[in-house]
Amino acid sequence: MKIKLLLLIIFISNIIIAQTSYGTGAGQIGNASSYFGVRAGEFATGDHNTLIGYTSGRSLTSGDRNTFIGSHSGISTTTGVENVFLGVSAGADNQEGSYNTFLGRYAGKQNLSGNKNVFLGFQAGYFNKGSNNVFIGAAAGSNERGSNKFYLDNTSTSTPLLYGDFSTNQLGINTNNIPSGYAFAVKGKAIAEEVKVQLQSAWPDYVFDVNYNLISLKEVETYIQSHGHLPEVPSAAEVKASEGIALGEMNTTLLKKIEELTIYTIEQDKEIERLKKIEERLERIEKLLEKK
Repeated sequence: MKIKLLLLIIFISNIIIAQTSYGTGAGQIGNASSYFGVRAGEFATGDHNTLIGYTSGRSLTSGDRNTFIGSHSGISTTTGVENVFLGVSAGADNQEGSYNTFLGRYAGKQNLSGNKNVFLGFQAGYFNKGSNNVFIGAAAGSNERGSNKFYLDNTSTSTPLLYGDFSTNQLGINTNNIPSGYAFAVKGKAIAEEVKVQLQSAWPDYVFDVNYNLISLKEVETYIQSHGHLPEVPSAAEVKASEGIALGEMNTTLLKKIEELTIYTIEQDKEIERLKKIEERLERIEKLLEKK
């Protein structure tokens, strides 16, 4: 029993020594910081820091309210505040960066001064230099240098499964090429049970208004001969130049053409009926003449 008690005392003593061997503030009330691990917080003087792991927060000269857990985590941080680094070498090269959350081995390793980043995964945001980024997945965004970006992937690709730009409120699937003026882009095919387009323009029922200026079929023919496509419908060259069509706008245009075509058909049907009646009258006249 005495031997077990002695071993327990030795163990507790070693923990206390490990916590207070480095870092001027370790265990002090005024500093309110805790360090555990060989050379953890070796030169640290900041307040309210929790440093656990070999050399974790070793250079933390004045940064406050940081939590570094893992060997070499936050080892180079000097003045950064309110960072949370969890993992071997997580945020290892960070110096002034603040309000970052790095979770995973080498997560945000070379982030020097970027702020308010969230990296989750092995090597996520490894080479990051920017701020306000969110990278999720193994090596996600590891080569991104910009700010306000979102990556969701399990590789270091620059075209992740999900890519976002917080500064422009744009989101892409398998692409980071999102044309200006568009909030969402997909590289590849997309399938959905239903797609609803909410138009801001007028639905073309106005075509049936008695005052609608419907051009004649002769004018339509002349236009087609000159331009090679229907009036108001974009040409193949225009569609190619604009790299696609606006679904709602095109459906509106096509409906307008269908409605115009319906009017042409109704008018032609009336003309056919009129000609039939004339033909019937001519036949009756011929029969009367034959009798005479």
